[in-house]
Amino acid sequence: MGPAGQQVPIFGERRRFSSSPSTLARLAVAAAVAVAVGWVPCSVLAQTAVPFAECPTGSSFPLSSANTAYTSAATGWGRKADLINEQGNSYVFRGWEPGFPNAVSVSVSWGSPVTASHILIARDPQAPTAGTIRLTAAGVTYSVGMSGQGGWISVALPSGTALQSFTIRRNNALSNVMEVALCVPSGSSGGDDGGTSSSDGGGGGVTPVVTTGVPFAECPTGLSFPLSSANTAYTSAATGWGRKADLINEQGNSYVFRGWEPGFPNAVSVSVSWGSPVTASHILIARDPQAPTAGTIRLTAAGVTYSVGMSGQGGWISVALPSGTALQSFTIRRNNALSNVMEVALCVPSGSSGGDDGGTSSSDGASSSSSSPACSPVLEDSYGDAPPPADTNRGLPAWQAVDRYYSTDAPVNVGSLCPQAVHDTYWVRGEDGMVYPTWHPATGSVGGVPCAFGHEHGEDPRTSDLYCLSRGVPFGLVHTADPGPRQEDHVGHKVTARNGFEMVLGVPFTRNAPLTPTGVVCSWLSKLHQGTHSNDALGENAHEYYLAYVARLAVLREHAIFGPPSTVTSDCNGPQQQSTGVAAPSGVFLSDYGDGKREFRCAKDALFSSSSDPLFELWKTRDRFQTVLGGGSYTYSPYYMVMNPARYYIDSWQSLPGLTGPAVKTVDLCYPDTPAYEAVTGPAGNGAIPDICAGLPADLAAVAVQDRWRSPLSPFVGDHRGVHPKKVQLYNENGPSEVLADSPNSNSATVFCTDAFGNSPSPVAGGCAAQGRLTQIVGALNNGWTNRGPGEQSIDGTTVGAVVVEGGGLVGPGPGLEWTKLPQPGSGVVVPN
Repeated sequence: MGPAGQQVPIFGERRRFSSSPSTLARLAVAAAVAVAVGWVPCSVLAQTAVPFAECPTGSSFPLSSANTAYTSAATGWGRKADLINEQGNSYVFRGWEPGFPNAVSVSVSWGSPVTASHILIARDPQAPTAGTIRLTAAGVTYSVGMSGQGGWISVALPSGTALQSFTIRRNNALSNVMEVALCVPSGSSGGDDGGTSSSDGGGGGVTPVVTTGVPFAECPTGLSFPLSSANTAYTSAATGWGRKADLINEQGNSYVFRGWEPGFPNAVSVSVSWGSPVTASHILIARDPQAPTAGTIRLTAAGVTYSVGMSGQGGWISVALPSGTALQSFTIRRNNALSNVMEVALCVPSGSSGGDDGGTSSSDGASSSSSSPACSPVLEDSYGDAPPPADTNRGLPAWQAVDRYYSTDAPVNVGSLCPQAVHDTYWVRGEDGMVYPTWHPATGSVGGVPCAFGHEHGEDPRTSDLYCLSRGVPFGLVHTADPGPRQEDHVGHKVTARNGFEMVLGVPFTRNAPLTPTGVVCSWLSKLHQGTHSNDALGENAHEYYLAYVARLAVLREHAIFGPPSTVTSDCNGPQQQSTGVAAPSGVFLSDYGDGKREFRCAKDALFSSSSDPLFELWKTRDRFQTVLGGGSYTYSPYYMVMNPARYYIDSWQSLPGLTGPAVKTVDLCYPDTPAYEAVTGPAGNGAIPDICAGLPADLAAVAVQDRWRSPLSPFVGDHRGVHPKKVQLYNENGPSEVLADSPNSNSATVFCTDAFGNSPSPVAGGCAAQGRLTQIVGALNNGWTNRGPGEQSIDGTTVGAVVVEGGGLVGPGPGLEWTKLPQPGSGVVVPN
């Protein structure tokens, strides 16, 4: 039953192919979710492959008990499990009807890894299919053409691929998938199908590796996971000199891998895999100690691809992985003739165990899941380790915001809310000597009993290569330099951290736009206060923003301006600005806001159209040139998107009956018993269930109207976000400069002070904090990232999230899909967040 007693429509009937009997797939939890959350190592159940004639190998892994889950805000008709129903020739999955929202993703997962050879996708046998679907497996995204009628489409996986899940996403109205199957090598054994598990190992399967980390001085943690018994395989058509195993020969400082000699084909990929997942902190790459290396290699681990600069001679290059990353394999690919890799190593957290030891893994524990990097000068911080120091000023706006959260705003629907005393153990000392709240995980524990904070702050900043350079992420530091001061709540601070990504020519924000990798490798750490549950952003246009960025060098702290105060952009009739009527006591009035904005997708269009995009709001800073001390300048203008905000702006709300303000609770748009539904849908709604609401828990309809938006059952909590970094342009080659101790590269920079809005640069003499100002850092160079001329592409994004098309090219993933932060199941996040 749907909301308000409505019967949710289900279309389609059982369909049959004329092909041979099928024993089909079962899989789940999207690869992106596994990266964000980490996975728990599972015991292995010996499971024999079964015959399946449609598989090129003749064998499939039976997945009738696998898990399926929607990984998008939009969901299907509750029929996602039909993807893996394995009823012989009965193909009944009809979750993606013509006219259904396109941006729907379903993941399939099972208990433990399976060595897979192909994924098969069944087309509708009774109606033509067209367009593409997006398949993500083992960190690679494939764009799969669906044109035709009936039959199976086969997607070949790299040799030796170990899978525990994959995700499919529909791209248009006719790309219907009827069923999926997982093929395994002939005679292969699979993993745990999600039922009763066994670790006796009888009959084959993946053999768990139980080991502790071994000392290795080159690892930042001091420990590595021994790879001497790992498997290596070429995953490209081109292969090396048969020496791929030398990548892991572990002969101390004797680096003998020469599979990629100068002059050897560049597009050579080698995978390294082992028996069961290992919690990893870093991957190390050894350069040739006897000859200079140059260019980049491409490293893919846990679904993320890093472009790693190889310039230099000898020594190890360290690639930091997100906190809690669980790895069972990674792949490296040479990009040019001089990017030779001699050996690789896998670092694990101090005291870590590798492999499947039957324990648990979590990225949201009570105490920190990774320690802070060792910074120089020393950075004083605590991540669940100690209460705030005695000199903490609880009168700072940031601490007042924490107090308000616990006194008036804290959710009432979290089963066990972590007490404020635990919350306060996450702090960092800012450049002004003051102590500020900082990032914490979504969950913790008290005396070993799990609890939840009820909100999340995005990604752990300590996983960033730029943590020391940025001097941590103190929430509210900019507010102290604002004479206002600006007041922002605690829950809205959201962190984004990305290491070692490669810039592209082209626009990833535009779906299917061609992208060209540039070889330019960067890292990014940002923090934006992006509140999407209250009306604050419908009035206020200044929001605290930090950006630490290295391709060249920049560390910026300011109130970023997102369009005019008390004004947002709606795209109901083409993008146009509208007055919200919401006051902005701290609003910043300018003569030119550039193209900065807080923009909302038209609610009426999103609810019942066949468009591929769900409800979202997009924040964009004004694309303007900020002045650097000495006359230089810089500019940045990323997009920050939220796909499941708790409140939503309604276009022309003043003329709609029943609305008393510009915002409604997003979940109210799903239920005909609310004024929001009636006002937005009008007669066209007629009690129908909007597409964004399909799949809501049935019990949510029984919750009182005024309480639904804060119910743990509501998915509209602001924790599904996307970032498009675009580019940071530096024009400062003549600026005064110095070399910074914590800079990841050797570039010199201009260090100067500004007010809270990045204006009026002044010298650092005596320290910026002593002046009541903020420290800014801009590389002393020009990075040349301007447009390349009329009709030519410019650098405007990254390879992250890019879709691989036939022939190996890359195209843009589309709005919100470049850098994606997905909801974390079991995190306890509710409104306000």
